[in-house]
Amino acid sequence: MGRRAGFSINTLDGKQGVLAHQEIKNRDRVGRYGVNLEDIDRIAVPSMVPASEHVLVVIDEIGKMECCSRLFQDTLIRILDTGNPVLGLHCVNGKLLY
Repeated sequence: MGRRAGFSINTLDGKQGVLAHQEIKNRDRVGRYGVNLEDIDRIAVPSMVPASEHVLVVIDEIGKMECCSRLFQDTLIRILDTGNPVLGLHCVNGKLLY
């Protein structure tokens, strides 16, 4: 079996990106992984925004890596304030405090 080298972003509409990888060298890190803020902000964040009222918003997951993105945090708070139902997995040790 191989060793994990990173984590991916996969949206329900088929978009894909890199969430974090060992070879990403930047200041936003979780453990040995550098977090890819560009793909979070470009792929994950727009996919969270509900198309209309009363649409279920699914977010898997709300964790330390995702919360390195200020845009992710701000968008999540706006979504929670919309009244749309939200199904999300939250990492207990995540940085987002609301």
